[in-house]
Amino acid sequence: MKRLLGLIPFTVFALASCGSSEPAATSSTEGNAPTGFEGPTRTCRRTCTATSDCAIPGEPLQDAAHYACTAGRCEWQGCASTAECVAAVNTTKVACLKPDGAPMATCVPTCTAAADCAVPGSSLSDEGHFACKAGLCEWQGCKATSECATALHSSKYTCTKPEGADVASCLPTCSAAAVCAVPGSGSLTDASHFACISGRCEWRGCRSTSECASNLHSDRYVCE
Repeated sequence: MKRLLGLIPFTVFALASCGSSEPAATSSTEGNAPTGFEGPTRTCRRTCTATSDCAIPGEPLQDAAHYACTAGRCEWQGCASTAECVAAVNTTKVACLKPDGAPMATCVPTCTAAADCAVPGSSLSDEGHFACKAGLCEWQGCKATSECATALHSSKYTCTKPEGADVASCLPTCSAAAVCAVPGSGSLTDASHFACISGRCEWRGCRSTSECASNLHSDRYVCE
Protein backbone atom coordinates (compact mmCIF):
# COMPACT_ATOMS: atom_id res chain seq x y z
CA MET A 1 0.00 0.00 0.00
CA LYS A 2 2.78 2.44 0.88
CA ARG A 3 4.44 1.83 -2.48
CA LEU A 4 1.18 2.58 -4.26
CA LEU A 5 -0.05 5.50 -2.20
CA GLY A 6 3.32 7.17 -1.84
CA LEU A 7 3.12 8.37 -5.44
CA ILE A 8 -0.21 10.14 -5.11
CA PRO A 9 0.87 13.55 -3.74
CA PHE A 10 3.41 14.01 -6.51
CA THR A 11 1.33 12.79 -9.46
CA VAL A 12 -0.13 16.21 -10.19
CA PHE A 13 3.31 17.82 -10.26
CA ALA A 14 4.64 15.14 -12.60
CA LEU A 15 1.77 15.68 -15.01
CA ALA A 16 2.00 19.43 -14.80
CA SER A 17 5.76 19.46 -15.38
CA CYS A 18 6.09 16.78 -18.04
CA GLY A 19 2.75 16.33 -19.70
CA SER A 20 1.85 19.69 -21.20
CA SER A 21 0.72 19.58 -24.83
CA GLU A 22 0.70 23.34 -25.31
CA PRO A 23 3.20 25.00 -27.66
CA ALA A 24 6.64 25.52 -26.17
CA ALA A 25 7.29 28.97 -24.79
CA THR A 26 9.39 31.39 -26.80
CA SER A 27 9.56 34.00 -24.08
CA SER A 28 8.91 34.33 -20.37
CA THR A 29 8.30 37.07 -17.89
CA GLU A 30 11.70 36.29 -16.38
CA GLY A 31 13.48 35.91 -19.72
CA ASN A 32 14.31 32.30 -18.98
CA ALA A 33 12.71 30.45 -21.89
CA PRO A 34 14.96 27.70 -23.32
CA THR A 35 15.88 27.47 -26.98
CA GLY A 36 15.63 24.54 -29.39
CA PHE A 37 12.00 23.62 -28.67
CA GLU A 38 9.49 24.07 -31.47
CA GLY A 39 5.83 23.09 -31.53
CA PRO A 40 4.07 20.96 -28.90
CA THR A 41 6.08 19.59 -25.99
CA ARG A 42 7.73 16.31 -26.97
CA THR A 43 8.65 13.38 -24.74
CA CYS A 44 10.80 10.27 -25.04
CA ARG A 45 8.67 7.36 -26.27
CA ARG A 46 9.76 3.72 -26.35
CA THR A 47 9.67 2.03 -29.74
CA CYS A 48 8.99 -1.63 -30.49
CA THR A 49 8.57 -4.33 -33.09
CA ALA A 50 6.92 -6.69 -30.58
CA THR A 51 5.42 -6.36 -27.09
CA SER A 52 8.50 -8.07 -25.63
CA ASP A 53 10.46 -4.91 -26.49
CA CYS A 54 8.26 -2.97 -24.05
CA ALA A 55 8.54 -5.26 -21.02
CA ILE A 56 10.36 -4.06 -17.90
CA PRO A 57 12.15 -6.95 -16.15
CA GLY A 58 11.05 -7.56 -12.58
CA GLU A 59 7.83 -5.52 -12.90
CA PRO A 60 4.84 -7.91 -13.10
CA LEU A 61 2.44 -5.16 -14.17
CA GLN A 62 4.78 -4.16 -16.97
CA ASP A 63 5.62 -7.46 -18.59
CA ALA A 64 4.93 -8.10 -22.29
CA ALA A 65 1.33 -9.16 -21.60
CA HIS A 66 0.52 -5.67 -20.32
CA TYR A 67 1.66 -3.85 -23.45
CA ALA A 68 0.57 -3.40 -27.03
CA CYS A 69 3.00 -2.48 -29.78
CA THR A 70 0.97 -0.01 -31.82
CA ALA A 71 2.48 1.67 -34.87
CA GLY A 72 5.92 0.87 -33.49
CA ARG A 73 5.27 2.48 -30.09
CA CYS A 74 4.81 0.82 -26.68
CA GLU A 75 1.39 1.38 -25.14
CA TRP A 76 0.71 0.13 -21.62
CA GLN A 77 -2.69 -1.58 -21.44
CA GLY A 78 -3.31 -1.27 -17.72
CA CYS A 79 -3.95 -3.91 -15.11
CA ALA A 80 -5.99 -6.99 -16.00
CA SER A 81 -7.42 -7.96 -12.61
CA THR A 82 -7.53 -7.08 -8.92
CA ALA A 83 -5.68 -10.32 -8.17
CA GLU A 84 -2.60 -9.18 -10.07
CA CYS A 85 -2.69 -5.79 -8.33
CA VAL A 86 -2.80 -7.55 -4.96
CA ALA A 87 0.19 -9.69 -5.92
CA ALA A 88 2.20 -6.81 -7.39
CA VAL A 89 1.62 -4.29 -4.58
CA ASN A 90 1.54 -6.90 -1.80
CA THR A 91 -1.67 -5.69 -0.15
CA THR A 92 -5.33 -6.65 -0.33
CA LYS A 93 -6.37 -2.99 -0.12
CA VAL A 94 -6.20 -2.42 -3.85
CA ALA A 95 -8.45 -2.98 -6.86
CA CYS A 96 -8.00 -2.95 -10.63
CA LEU A 97 -10.35 -0.19 -11.76
CA LYS A 98 -10.66 2.39 -14.52
CA PRO A 99 -11.01 5.82 -12.88
CA ASP A 100 -13.27 8.40 -14.52
CA GLY A 101 -11.49 9.90 -17.49
CA ALA A 102 -8.60 7.42 -17.40
CA PRO A 103 -7.65 5.62 -20.64
CA MET A 104 -7.16 2.25 -18.94
CA ALA A 105 -7.61 0.38 -15.67
CA THR A 106 -4.98 0.87 -12.96
CA CYS A 107 -4.34 -0.44 -9.46
CA VAL A 108 -6.31 1.88 -7.16
CA PRO A 109 -6.01 1.90 -3.33
CA THR A 110 -9.22 0.86 -1.54
CA CYS A 111 -10.43 1.78 1.93
CA THR A 112 -13.17 1.73 4.53
CA ALA A 113 -11.88 4.92 6.17
CA ALA A 114 -9.36 7.66 5.35
CA ALA A 115 -6.95 6.11 7.83
CA ASP A 116 -6.53 3.14 5.46
CA CYS A 117 -5.02 5.50 2.89
CA ALA A 118 -2.39 7.14 5.07
CA VAL A 119 1.31 6.63 4.32
CA PRO A 120 3.33 6.53 7.57
CA GLY A 121 6.09 9.11 7.75
CA SER A 122 4.71 11.34 4.99
CA SER A 123 3.01 14.53 6.22
CA LEU A 124 1.44 15.14 2.81
CA SER A 125 -0.04 11.65 2.83
CA ASP A 126 -1.39 11.35 6.35
CA GLU A 127 -5.04 10.62 7.14
CA GLY A 128 -5.96 14.30 6.99
CA HIS A 129 -4.97 14.52 3.33
CA PHE A 130 -7.23 11.70 2.14
CA ALA A 131 -10.93 11.01 1.73
CA CYS A 132 -12.40 7.53 1.41
CA LYS A 133 -15.10 7.85 -1.25
CA ALA A 134 -17.09 4.85 -2.45
CA GLY A 135 -14.39 2.62 -1.01
CA LEU A 136 -11.54 4.30 -2.87
CA CYS A 137 -8.74 6.53 -1.57
CA GLU A 138 -8.77 10.06 -2.91
CA TRP A 139 -5.86 12.37 -2.13
CA GLN A 140 -7.21 15.81 -1.26
CA GLY A 141 -4.14 17.81 -2.16
CA CYS A 142 -1.88 20.05 -0.11
CA LYS A 143 -3.44 22.58 2.28
CA ALA A 144 -0.82 25.29 2.52
CA THR A 145 2.54 26.36 1.12
CA SER A 146 4.03 25.99 4.59
CA GLU A 147 3.33 22.26 4.67
CA CYS A 148 4.96 21.86 1.24
CA ALA A 149 8.08 23.57 2.56
CA THR A 150 8.15 21.33 5.62
CA ALA A 151 7.49 18.07 3.77
CA LEU A 152 9.90 18.76 0.92
CA HIS A 153 12.55 20.50 3.04
CA SER A 154 12.63 23.50 0.74
CA SER A 155 11.05 26.95 0.63
CA LYS A 156 11.01 26.81 -3.18
CA TYR A 157 7.59 25.16 -3.37
CA THR A 158 4.09 26.57 -3.33
CA CYS A 159 0.74 24.87 -2.75
CA THR A 160 -1.29 25.70 -5.82
CA LYS A 161 -3.87 24.11 -8.10
CA PRO A 162 -2.53 23.64 -11.64
CA GLU A 163 -4.84 24.36 -14.55
CA GLY A 164 -7.03 21.32 -15.17
CA ALA A 165 -6.18 19.65 -11.85
CA ASP A 166 -8.78 18.69 -9.26
CA VAL A 167 -6.64 19.43 -6.21
CA ALA A 168 -3.75 21.66 -5.19
CA SER A 169 -0.24 20.22 -5.22
CA CYS A 170 3.24 21.28 -4.19
CA LEU A 171 4.83 22.86 -7.25
CA PRO A 172 8.39 24.21 -7.52
CA THR A 173 8.82 27.96 -7.82
CA CYS A 174 11.66 29.78 -9.53
CA SER A 175 13.30 33.05 -10.38
CA ALA A 176 15.39 31.47 -13.15
CA ALA A 177 15.41 28.21 -15.09
CA ALA A 178 18.53 27.07 -13.25
CA VAL A 179 16.45 26.72 -10.07
CA CYS A 180 14.27 24.09 -11.79
CA ALA A 181 17.11 21.75 -12.78
CA VAL A 182 17.31 18.31 -11.15
CA PRO A 183 20.99 17.69 -10.27
CA GLY A 184 22.42 14.32 -11.25
CA SER A 185 19.41 13.18 -13.26
CA GLY A 186 20.79 13.71 -16.77
CA SER A 187 20.50 16.38 -19.41
CA LEU A 188 16.74 15.92 -19.90
CA THR A 189 16.16 17.76 -16.62
CA ASP A 190 18.99 20.26 -16.66
CA ALA A 191 18.34 24.00 -16.71
CA SER A 192 18.25 24.15 -20.51
CA HIS A 193 15.12 21.96 -20.53
CA PHE A 194 13.10 24.23 -18.26
CA ALA A 195 11.47 27.62 -18.50
CA CYS A 196 10.63 29.81 -15.53
CA ILE A 197 7.21 31.19 -16.42
CA SER A 198 5.52 33.55 -13.97
CA GLY A 199 7.55 32.06 -11.15
CA ARG A 200 6.70 28.44 -12.00
CA CYS A 201 8.98 25.75 -13.42
CA GLU A 202 7.83 24.34 -16.76
CA TRP A 203 9.59 21.37 -18.34
CA ARG A 204 9.80 21.91 -22.09
CA GLY A 205 10.32 18.32 -23.22
CA CYS A 206 13.06 16.55 -25.12
CA ARG A 207 14.94 18.15 -28.00
CA SER A 208 16.02 15.11 -30.00
CA THR A 209 15.96 11.34 -30.25
CA SER A 210 19.69 11.23 -29.59
CA GLU A 211 19.33 12.82 -26.16
CA CYS A 212 16.54 10.38 -25.29
CA ALA A 213 18.79 7.46 -26.23
CA SER A 214 21.71 8.91 -24.28
CA ASN A 215 19.76 9.67 -21.11
CA LEU A 216 17.69 6.48 -21.08
CA HIS A 217 20.60 4.28 -22.17
CA SER A 218 18.68 2.69 -25.01
CA ASP A 219 18.29 3.29 -28.73
CA ARG A 220 14.65 2.22 -28.50
CA TYR A 221 13.47 5.71 -27.58
CA VAL A 222 12.42 8.53 -29.88
CA CYS A 223 11.63 12.15 -29.10
CA GLU A 224 8.16 12.96 -30.40
